[in-house]
Amino acid sequence: MTLQDILLKLARAAIEERFGKPFSFSKEILMEQFPQLSEQRATFVTINIDGDSLRGCIGSLLPHATLFDDVVYNAKAAAFSDKRFFPLSESEYPYCSIEISLLGLPEEVEYSDAEDLKAKIRPGIDGVILQQEDRSATFLPQVWEEFPSFDHFFGQLGVKAGIRGFALDQHPRIYIYQVERFEDRALDDEEALSEDAAAAEPTPAASYATAQDAEAGFYRALEYGDLDAMLGVWAEDDAVVCIHPGGERIQGSAAVNRSWREMLSGQPIMRFELEEVQRTGDAQLSVHTLRERIFVGSQLAGVALTTNVYKQEEGGWRMLMHHASPDPVVMR
Repeated sequence: MTLQDILLKLARAAIEERFGKPFSFSKEILMEQFPQLSEQRATFVTINIDGDSLRGCIGSLLPHATLFDDVVYNAKAAAFSDKRFFPLSESEYPYCSIEISLLGLPEEVEYSDAEDLKAKIRPGIDGVILQQEDRSATFLPQVWEEFPSFDHFFGQLGVKAGIRGFALDQHPRIYIYQVERFEDRALDDEEALSEDAAAAEPTPAASYATAQDAEAGFYRALEYGDLDAMLGVWAEDDAVVCIHPGGERIQGSAAVNRSWREMLSGQPIMRFELEEVQRTGDAQLSVHTLRERIFVGSQLAGVALTTNVYKQEEGGWRMLMHHASPDPVVMR
């Protein structure tokens, strides 16, 4: 077994401990077998769901703990403490893959302007830290796959840091680093159909074991503008109702689906901070009242009071109603 194998198993064991499975690794024994685990290293742990959808990512830019401790801590934090997402549910976990990045030490890049920096940065190889006074943010090298152009990459990195306008116009400090990156496969891949069989059968809709799982799926789809995931949350029922903030009452699957198709088209990436006001229901129906704080980048874009209703169907829980309206105590 390689060091990479051990680190991936450690990350999974740390996550599974929260689901009630005993943590079966001895830190002392592993450090004897793999002395590298006692070295101070900076790591990032990334969780992806359904192949390539981000589900959590937390890490360290500078070494401050042993490799063993850093991976265990960051795995738990990525799964349960990434503020961009709901805590990972046990029903989602089998569909998640784990990716670990071991970071080298950052080095500052001296540059005169954006064109000079562009000549010194290697897309796909260099991770980047952008720092402007007390604000900073980083993108791992693999993020170049999502934002392949130089301007888009640094534009989004500036948004992540909370800097107004194009960040490089303000000549922030730039640091680069490289990573050793490796990942495993989702647990359900072990039982997956062959590619030929999978191609012959339709892909099943996501199954939500609880109303809370369905709610997590709803907000994840909304945050990432994932239309397919959004439509998969809703019940296929003429009784479904959706009222967008300031909008009219929309009823029926076809009309609700059409409203989401229009709303999610070209929507910026948003982040929701949710405060549960009340939850009631029974084994068949669950009513959730929430306060949504909606962020675009680092800026608070609005606050809404929302009622979500979920019902139990044969295949799991589905959304029956979503009604969002502006909070009368605006931007509290």
